[in-house]
Amino acid sequence: MVAKKIVDYTLLDDLCRIQCTAKEIASVLHMSINTLKARIEADTGEAYLEYLYKRSMVGRKSLRRKQWAVAMRGDRTMLIWLGKQYLGQVERHEVGGIKDQPIQIEPYNMREIDFSDFDDEELAMMERLGMKMKSIGAK
Repeated sequence: MVAKKIVDYTLLDDLCRIQCTAKEIASVLHMSINTLKARIEADTGEAYLEYLYKRSMVGRKSLRRKQWAVAMRGDRTMLIWLGKQYLGQVERHEVGGIKDQPIQIEPYNMREIDFSDFDDEELAMMERLGMKMKSIGAK
């Protein structure tokens, strides 16, 4: 008769709190996911996924609490990040022309650009990007 696998629930709960996957947990506990599932359900009477979810939420709450504490101590990075996550704040990078008019872009006159300092690789790259180099005699 094969001995029934014993689950170290203290270790299991710790692994859930640090957001380990079921595969990682099973590996650390030296058992298959199916065996882990069977043991949790038999030993606790709780559904496997519910058990893992409840314990992982404890870890998430702890992490959120730590992040909040860091932000409340004035950490600008954490304040910005939490503002984006919970307040919908975003960074806007707006570019406008004169008096909020669209920026006017004029095409380069390729004859006015000095290509003499470019090496062959740079010229080939520009050519691949669609720049017409033949009119200026570049390699």
